[in-house]
Amino acid sequence: MTNDTAFEKHYTISELAKLWQVSKESVRRLVLCNLDGVVQLSGPSGKTSYRIPESVARRIHTQLIAPRKRPQLVYNR
Repeated sequence: MTNDTAFEKHYTISELAKLWQVSKESVRRLVLCNLDGVVQLSGPSGKTSYRIPESVARRIHTQLIAPRKRPQLVYNR
């Protein structure tokens, strides 16, 4: 069985930015790093719009809130 996102709610970058209370640019960067499942629409002007299925938005949001692992400093004594 494939993961079909066709009938899920799809969000724009602006909608997710407002929902998550972050900038549109932050959402855009996250979306561009996670294009798997994102719908890209190209208009006649060459501008690309993105529609993000809800399941993909959840995956991206998990990355947004996940604490980043910092490298552990090792001191030689």
